Amino acid sequence: ANLTPLDRNIGGQVNGAVTLYGAGDYGSSLVFNANGYAPRIQAQASSRQLMIANAANTAVNLAIQDNGTVSFPRARPNWAGLTP
Repeated sequence: ANLTPLDRNIGGQVNGAVTLYGAGDYGSSLVFNANGYAPRIQAQASSRQLMIANAANTAVNLAIQDNGTVSFPRARPNWAGLTP
């Protein structure tokens, strides 16, 4: 279906599912750019996981596998200042 362009200055709304498709092992990423700081969310087909990568796209900070396993590849988790 066609997607009506959203006004980049005031936003908009999409009603329905949106798919970002990438033909390779890593699907197309969703990049959040805040004045040049641009971390991303992407999927990897071979490992069946969703990843949140750093702004340089050189490391994964959070990975969620299809089986429900959550991992923090770069650091230990921290909740309310406590490390389990």
